[in-house]
Amino acid sequence: MNNTVKNKRIFLVHKKTSALVLSIAVHLTFVLVALTFVAVRVYITPEHAFEPVSVERPRMKLRKLQVPVKEQKKSQAPQLRHRLVAKTKLTEVNIKMPEISGVIGGTGYGQGSGLGSPGFVFDMDLFGSNSRGDGTFVGHFYDLKQTKSGGLSEIGELLDQSNGNKGDSSFQESREKYRAALARFLNGWNTGRLDDYFMAPREKFASAFMIPQISADEAPKAFGVQEQVKPREWSALYRGQITAPESGKYRFVGLADDIMVVRVKKSIVIDASLTPISDWRSSDPDDRKYETYEGRKCVIGDWFFLKKGQATPMDVLIGEEPGGYFYCQLYIQKEGVKYPTSSESFTDPDTKKTVTIQRPILPIFKTAELSGKMVEQMNIEAKWATCDGPIFGHSDN
Repeated sequence: MNNTVKNKRIFLVHKKTSALVLSIAVHLTFVLVALTFVAVRVYITPEHAFEPVSVERPRMKLRKLQVPVKEQKKSQAPQLRHRLVAKTKLTEVNIKMPEISGVIGGTGYGQGSGLGSPGFVFDMDLFGSNSRGDGTFVGHFYDLKQTKSGGLSEIGELLDQSNGNKGDSSFQESREKYRAALARFLNGWNTGRLDDYFMAPREKFASAFMIPQISADEAPKAFGVQEQVKPREWSALYRGQITAPESGKYRFVGLADDIMVVRVKKSIVIDASLTPISDWRSSDPDDRKYETYEGRKCVIGDWFFLKKGQATPMDVLIGEEPGGYFYCQLYIQKEGVKYPTSSESFTDPDTKKTVTIQRPILPIFKTAELSGKMVEQMNIEAKWATCDGPIFGHSDN
């Protein structure tokens, strides 16, 4: 073919192709426009809100409830926002409380009830109270027959060998060692020398040392160790302070069966033991002349000075050797004071003649006012002493 015809055919092919492409483009454009119109119609169609149909319902007719109310003559609107305070009229009621004797000026509690103790006993016995009071001495009980762990000490072993027979040599040796142990303690009053012996857990608080003749087992009972301690070769140490109501010279008079030694200002001022246990001796000519239990005679102590209102340390050691009975009597005498007297007669050991003397009726030593119940327990002999007298347990500055 010639070139002219060939070129003409090519032209016609291109022309048809262009028309086809143009036709396809036109149709695609139409389709896109149609789809867009449908989408817009779908998304912009507004939602229809549900509107319930209003239905008119018949109303019920309620009857008014009639409640009968009792009309009150006086009414008062409640005041809820105000605090309500009830006013009560106090009426004095005469209630008689049980007497708690020996607890002076305080309600402090004592120590634990101790081994074998029935518990706290707030009544005051002859060895003191179980609760602390004003002007009292703090007492600790020691059993020299036992070690601090509860085993037998050397004294206890000797007693165990004697089986309690007072005529046995082992029994006598145990007493000697008991007195020797207390004598060592009195040389300085160092409680460390008693540390090896059993000490009762309970403390006692005493305001006086006026114990009539009683069974020796009352002491272990008072300290709550009656199940652990036999009533012999025990001792009790009391420590405290005294203040004189008046300045002046004072001295103690008394006796104990078996042990009572008093120290004031770190010096022994009386050893009123039945048989002296220390090196102290009385220098008064009337010593061992005033009667006490079983015809035994009182010891008269040394004079010592006390300043009014000034606290002064004082220690008292009491104890029992063989068991049986125990007592201690401690009176106080002020220099220059005239006391009522009672007549006593005794036989002079040198001349064998009967001698009559006038003994002063002295006040008992005390650091607090004592209850009637306590005085009754002391069973004070009126011809020996009186409960009326000065109190050495407070300051009158």
